[in-house]
Amino acid sequence: GSRFFILLKDLSRLDHMYQFSLSSFIGLFKKALDRGTRKEGSAAAELLRLLGDQLKVLVLNYVSRSLFKKDRLTFGLHIVRGLHADLFLDNDADWSLFQGVTLPAAAA
Repeated sequence: GSRFFILLKDLSRLDHMYQFSLSSFIGLFKKALDRGTRKEGSAAAELLRLLGDQLKVLVLNYVSRSLFKKDRLTFGLHIVRGLHADLFLDNDADWSLFQGVTLPAAAA
């Protein structure tokens, strides 16, 4: 949950309109806890995974409604990189390419 909140706070760098308060995030967090039900015989790790997935859905729905169209792809990449950094082969090079900081090497 904390990693998700930090990613949301970073969105304010993209546009000052994207400022999400801690109290609104805590409200979403509580809603995820309320919706999470423990099934008979399920392990604690499974419950944590389900609660994490529920929180992701709630936060993504909440934030997506307030995004400008031009920022949707940037938001998606920001969340994927923040939550699944292992999906980027070479974190710095791939991310710099997405940001337009570096150019791909020309084929020889």
